Amino acid sequence: LARTLQAVSPLPTLARGYAVVMDAETGRAITSWRELTAGQRTLTQLADGQVVSQVEETRAGKLSDP
Repeated sequence: LARTLQAVSPLPTLARGYAVVMDAETGRAITSWRELTAGQRTLTQLADGQVVSQVEETRAGKLSDP
């Protein structure tokens, strides 16, 4: 049971540098930049804590795009 829980836990992924971004008001996970608007507050879950932020602007693209 412990191995199964570890396998589905997001904590190892967060420890590798990934984050989960959520709408600060609803707690709903954000999966696309299209779900965000300028001025919206977000909550970002990191491996060791959380960050509350406000969106300034959004852009289409991927990590490899300049």
